[in-house]
Amino acid sequence: MGWIRAKKSGKIRAKKGGYNRSTYINLFLNARQSDQTAPCHYCKARVTAADFVLDHKIPVSSLSTREAIMDPNNLVVCCRSCNILKGTQSYEDFIKQKEAHG
Repeated sequence: MGWIRAKKSGKIRAKKGGYNRSTYINLFLNARQSDQTAPCHYCKARVTAADFVLDHKIPVSSLSTREAIMDPNNLVVCCRSCNILKGTQSYEDFIKQKEAHG
């Protein structure tokens, strides 16, 4: 019941992720290289189809419409650690942070 109250109050998004399978597949295939892995968009670590995540370049917290949230042009393939580190930072700020720390 706590989850339902949190959802109604707006503390939980109506849909988490919510992308159809083809969005995940297409983004990974576009990023994939010949060795069946893809580079993390941020740190270039190799990720496989089993362990990549999609990250919003413009954070969901800054977007106001469902269309903007679901826009595949705002998504990049990345590793979990970069996704967690980026959090709600802007794309530009996170790229600068990554460059500063090597």
